[in-house]
Parts: sequence; structure tokens; C-alpha cells
Amino acid sequence: MNTANLQLAGVLLVLDELLATLRAKGAVSDQEVDALLARAETSVENDSRRNAALSAANAEAVCFPIRFLQAAARAQPPKTYSTIAATVGRSGNDQ
Repeated sequence: MNTANLQLAGVLLVLDELLATLRAKGAVSDQEVDALLARAETSVENDSRRNAALSAANAEAVCFPIRFLQAAARAQPPKTYSTIAATVGRSGNDQ
């Protein structure tokens, strides 16, 4: 696996734990997290200048971290990068 992919895996797991901690402390609700991730994905999908310069696979790759965090929020412990990533891969872009 590419080193950048390994680093991304670590960052995504930390972000998931951060979001979980914020939810547990009542700083943000599940609905707020869902909404912010949906807004982020919509922003990526609506960026016509970027999307025109990217292949379809690269455009999907840009959305992967967002979809990972969406899936991680729904996953039951124990959460691992490989199981969450597999969930995202199986679901495609219908998150």
C-alpha cells in the first residue's frame, strides 16, 4: 500500500474518533455530523472546475474520505479501517 494511503487511513480514524468524542460530549449531534458530511460531499460533487479536470475514478477518490467518515459514524465497534473502507467500496456513491 502507498505510504500516503496509510497516512490517510490514520487521519481518517483520528477524525472518526474526534467526531465520536464531540458527539458523546454533546458538542454536536448525529444529525449535525451527517449534515456537515453531506454538505462536504455536495461541495465536492458540485465543483465543476475540479471535476472537469479529474477522471471519474479520481473524482470518486476525492469523495472517499467523506464517505469513510459517514460509514464510520454508522459502524459498530470494533471499527477498523479495512472494514469501514470495504463498506464504502461496496456501497459506491450511494451513501
